[in-house]
Amino acid sequence: MIPTYNAPIDKKDIWNPLFYKDFLGYESIATWWNQYEHQFQERWPVVDDYNAWFQQAAQLNTLPTDAHFSFILQTEQSCYEQDIFKYRTIPSRMQNWHDFFNNITWILYPKTKWAIIQRTHQESTNKKPGVVRTMRQNLLAHFDECGMILCSHNPALFEDVKAHAWKKFFFETTGLIKQAWPLIFGHGLFEKAQKPYIGMTGKTIFLKVEKEFFDWSMNERLQFIDTHIAQWILSDDFPNEPKALYPFPMLGWPKWHLQNDQMGFYENEHYFRPLSTNSASVEKTGLLK
Repeated sequence: MIPTYNAPIDKKDIWNPLFYKDFLGYESIATWWNQYEHQFQERWPVVDDYNAWFQQAAQLNTLPTDAHFSFILQTEQSCYEQDIFKYRTIPSRMQNWHDFFNNITWILYPKTKWAIIQRTHQESTNKKPGVVRTMRQNLLAHFDECGMILCSHNPALFEDVKAHAWKKFFFETTGLIKQAWPLIFGHGLFEKAQKPYIGMTGKTIFLKVEKEFFDWSMNERLQFIDTHIAQWILSDDFPNEPKALYPFPMLGWPKWHLQNDQMGFYENEHYFRPLSTNSASVEKTGLLK
């Protein structure tokens, strides 16, 4: 039976070590997870596993001394962002998909995740009384939960996404997968991807890369992205509102949906929305290119 992906996610947290098999958007995680999968056929990872993986990754990624963390069990007293910044501990719920994917993104993108925490903490001094989050903190939270990074050596493709030229971008671009690569970053998106549905949309930034990027190993790509996105988040060029993230209807990417090789698939304007007048008038600056 061909899945239609039309229903929003509705699931229980039941462990499945083969979670990545049915959706190609898990590519970056799957490359890493394959080396551990056989050890977890019957159980979820626990805190000790996450800590061991982080230490292994830290040795490869040459992390700065202030970016070494440990995973701990979340308690009622845990305060996620504050605990990470103050104690370098990452509160985690066990047997929980959301935190499983969050912890994996900490292992694969430690510099970027730490930059998000640092910038969030810096912004706390700008909060007005009664305000839960500043605009920039909202941007950081959006990116952390549902962010994507579109890597390409062809800036014209970025312009197509900005213009919501979805049919042109997804269907008419010759050799699209040789010119661009969409990387899911947000752990909330990874969780949703267990049961993809029409309407699933990432919040995207653009990263200009050289053609050689597409010849690199997965680990080389991820390290490059982690370094550059972290630097951007901490820079003066980092924007201050969620509108700086571009919507990306991710099921349009080749082979991320069984029917997206048909032109009619992109005529669903409820999903592949045209650029509104209001959106067109907003100048989005500070994006990493």
